[in-house]
Parts: sequence; C-alpha cells; structure tokens
Amino acid sequence: QTNKRLSVTISDDNITPPPAPTISGTFPTGKVSTAYSASISVSDGQSPYTWSYNGTLPDGTRLTQNSNGDTYTLSGNPTKAGTFAFTVTVTDADSKTTSKALTVTISSNTPTPPPGIAPTISGTFPEGKVSTAYSASIKVANGKSPYTWSYNGTLPDGTRLTQNSNGDTYTLSGNPTKAGTFAFTVTVTDADSRTASKALTVTISAATSSPSPTPTPTPTPTPTPESVPTPDTPSAEVLSNIADKLGAETSGVSYIGQSDMTESQTPTAEIENAVNADGYEIISNQGSISVEQSGSYAFPITVPEDLVGTNTALKVYLADRTLATGTTVNASAMSSEIVEAQIFTESGETVTTLPEKVIAAVNLEVSTPTTFSTHVAKKAESSNQIIGTTGSGGCNSGLAVLGLGLAVLLMFRRSR
Repeated sequence: QTNKRLSVTISDDNITPPPAPTISGTFPTGKVSTAYSASISVSDGQSPYTWSYNGTLPDGTRLTQNSNGDTYTLSGNPTKAGTFAFTVTVTDADSKTTSKALTVTISSNTPTPPPGIAPTISGTFPEGKVSTAYSASIKVANGKSPYTWSYNGTLPDGTRLTQNSNGDTYTLSGNPTKAGTFAFTVTVTDADSRTASKALTVTISAATSSPSPTPTPTPTPTPTPESVPTPDTPSAEVLSNIADKLGAETSGVSYIGQSDMTESQTPTAEIENAVNADGYEIISNQGSISVEQSGSYAFPITVPEDLVGTNTALKVYLADRTLATGTTVNASAMSSEIVEAQIFTESGETVTTLPEKVIAAVNLEVSTPTTFSTHVAKKAESSNQIIGTTGSGGCNSGLAVLGLGLAVLLMFRRSR
C-alpha cells in the first residue's frame, strides 16, 4: 500500500466583505414646550452598532440609541426655537463607520390666530387742561369680544386708562396736574388673540386764569360760605393736600370719581365671613373701582345716613373680584393684607365726625389691571367702638385716641 501526502490552498480573493453601515432618516420640525421624539436608523454593516454625534442639539433634548444600536432617537421638551445642526456617526461591529450631517428646526409655540377680521381702534384724545376734570374714550370695532387693552408710554400726571366691562371702550380720565404733550401706544387684543395697536398723543394745557374785572363801587357783599368741591370734582389743591398726608409717590394721587366707578357688587360668602372674623359687619355695598398699575388712589365714599354726624368706627373693604370668586378667602389670609388708609373731608381735611360724603385715599400695589368691589362695614354690635373720644388730659376709659382712620382691607394677590 502506497500513501501520498496532498495539500490544498483556499483563497478568499473572491469573497465580498460586508458593506459599511448606511444611515437613513431625518428629524422633523418640533415646537417649543411640546414633547418631541423622532428616530433615524442604520442598515447594512454588522450589528451591534455604536452611535455618537458632534454639534448642537436643541435645548432640552438628547440623543439615545436602543439596545443593539440600530436606531438613534432625539427626544425631550425643546425650550428654545431655532435651527440646530449636528453630525451623527455610527460604527458597526467590524469598526466600519458612516457619518451624516443633519439639522432639526424647533418653531415657537405661539398660536396662529384663527382667520377673521382683526380688531380696529378708532378715536383720539382731545386736549385737556391742568386742574380740570378730564374724561375721553377711544373704541374698538371688528374682531371678537371681549377685548383686553394695554398701553405703553407716558400718561398725563393725574390720569389713568381704564376699559369697560367687555373692553369695547378705553377711557382716559382723571385730573391732570401737569401741562405738556404725552405720547403712548395702546394695544387691544380680542377673544381670538388678534391684536391691533395705535400710537396716540394727548396735550394738557396750563390752567388759565380770567383777568380781574375793573373794580366798580358796589356795596360790600355779604360774605357767603366758600363752596366746597364734591368728591367727584376735587381740586388739584385738595388732591395735593391728600397726597402729602397719604405719603404718595411723586406722581400724586389719581382720583376715581363716582362717574368712573362701576356698579356695586354683592359680597361673596367668603368676603362676609372674613369681614365678620375681623369684628365688623357689612352695612353698604359701594361702587367698584378698576386700577391698571400700582399707585396712590382716592375715591368717594357715601356714609350711611344713620351714621352721619357720628364718630362711629368704619372700615372699607376692597375685594379683588378674581380672588373672591376664584379661590377660598379666609380671615387669616385677609388680615395679613390690611392696609391703613385715611379719609378726608371734601376739602381734603382730616375728618372729626362723619359727614354725608368723604374721600378715601390709599396706596395700592397691583401687578395686573385689577377691579375691586368696595364694601363699607361698621364695628359689630358686640364690640362697638367710638373713634376720636377724648377726655380732659387724655383718653376716656383707657381708649386710645385713634383719630378718624379708614382701614382698607385689600383682598388681592400681589402677583398673579
């Protein structure tokens, strides 16, 4: 038997190596503050795959791969609008790599107003005079009610802008205290978020005095009592006097006349409970006032007829109607918001006994336009208090002399 050794050689020249990995897919547009998730994928090559990237991702997002690396996912909650560029690279099990440049766009989340006619503003503000009551309105048409107004610029000192209940008028009112031309822009927004703006100016001229007539011999007239301004038409001197006593800012006191006050509102159960917990009971609902910004404000109060001529202790409660109807109001929360105010006679002097009408003044801090209902309350029968009772050389029965102060309870959130 003969044996023969043989050999064979195997060549791999004809074997085709696996292809390099291929990246497919793009990232669609996203929106700010809206959850985002989108993936790209890899094919060919040998799994598992490993991903990496170089560049800038949208703020609030990240890139992650699944367990075997065949997908690469961009996800998160974008916080900033813009177009972001980056390059992704995938490496397979045989160390073959592929890269792809990508972009993703994040748009703002501002809603697009529905189709329709945008609101239009009509009207201008006529000229006024220093120390003369001023009131004029502009209007909005088209769009969809209710409307909300705002302004940017400088109003005449002593005036303010307020809107009516459904916002179809915007009124400039008050008692101008300084001459000049004042420029500002008003903006109105309708119920469908469509807006319109208009640049306006108002001129306030200096007060003019009538020339003195040529004196003629006449009998000496019988002196007559000096007329006293009513709470709806206080003079600039009265407002200045009140501002000094109130410690108002340099812009002075803005007066809200009876004609500018809206319909009185019945107090909610929460308001009544809080007033009772404060030791008082509501005896009169007065008109509502609206303020757009922090400042010093004065407004008329009608004293109940049975209290005229007395020195009964009164409080006036100003209730933020949004707070009163939207949340539970409790006495402890209210008591922390009590602000000491003052009341004055119609000529701006300190009150000693209650007249038929008084002027109330208070410093308010608000962060948004706010409407307050006003409610007059007196001390509950179980805790009667006489204000301003004095005796010779001191206080009767140990009762501190308070003077006639008007405590104003502000039920409102300082920042909303």
